[in-house]
Amino acid sequence: MISWDEAKNHYGETLYVQGPVDSVYVSGGGSVTIHLGLPYPDPDRFDIYIPSSYVDDFTAVFGSDFPDNLVGETVCIYGEITTYLGIYEIETHDPDDLQIGPCCGVTGTGPLMNFRGQLAWDPLVLTADFADCCTGIQFRKLEVGLSGLSLCCGLSYDVDFTFSKCHGFEGLAFSISGLDLLCCDISLDLAVEFTVDSKTISVSPSWEGITGCFELYGDVDWDGFNTLEGLEIWGWGISCYIEPISLTIITALNPDEVENVVDISFYTDEWEYLGLEYVGPACCGGDLSFTAELWFGDDGLLFSIQRTKYYLELPLANAISVFVKAQWDFSDPDPLDYLDVGWGGTEKN
Repeated sequence: MISWDEAKNHYGETLYVQGPVDSVYVSGGGSVTIHLGLPYPDPDRFDIYIPSSYVDDFTAVFGSDFPDNLVGETVCIYGEITTYLGIYEIETHDPDDLQIGPCCGVTGTGPLMNFRGQLAWDPLVLTADFADCCTGIQFRKLEVGLSGLSLCCGLSYDVDFTFSKCHGFEGLAFSISGLDLLCCDISLDLAVEFTVDSKTISVSPSWEGITGCFELYGDVDWDGFNTLEGLEIWGWGISCYIEPISLTIITALNPDEVENVVDISFYTDEWEYLGLEYVGPACCGGDLSFTAELWFGDDGLLFSIQRTKYYLELPLANAISVFVKAQWDFSDPDPLDYLDVGWGGTEKN
């Protein structure tokens, strides 16, 4: 378990995080963001993000006044620490991962233990997660993976299945690798991912050092008799990579649904995203990292650019780097959201 202000030192780890709720925000699409620690919009706060499709599950557990009833309370959240717009956060879909009060009981005392058991027997990998927070060992999640299974003509495929205690079935992913086209040394990887609330189709071509991917976001409409009524298209994404540069373009016909299946969020009236990232060697050792992100929307200025964000990290020595990160939202009268300049170890964004 860690305090909310230690999260920046544990990026990518799965932990219990404890902190006081300063405020909450409910988006127009229904998603909930719970701000811990420092007041919004301070970039050093810690956020808990709940996608709109899971908010009803939390309301059933925490009451009809959720999430306002959390303001002023100390809460405990379990999950993987990630970042979004430079803010450290945990995205959660499971009400069991959030509790009112300190971690491990209202007194905050007692041991806290996480257990992971894994069985690897090529091509099968079984991963089971358990936790004990002073109440006995409880099952959390099961993941089943099959990789490198052979098809004909040199093709292979992977299958991944995820099941949790709270939601039951969570996801099924199927991918085929090494699909060669008839000419030009072009090959494709195809992937389909099913979750409870969405379907994603990915096509990833590869050609002489250039890789790319096209993803279609949406869902299938069924009636009560398992009859196909139609296909919902929420948007699509295109990404490509030419070392050391990557480019991502996402068009959102339904921004609230798209942000539930991609690691990009859209503010009100935004409908398209463009991200450019460069990671390459620097003159003083280490890697120089630069990211430029643009959001296009109805309230945008030149070329409909509504919001923009930049991040630059430059190493000065083996263990020291300087960074600059900033965001402007041109739909606001005061467009500057934040501008941070600092130095220290490697900065995650």
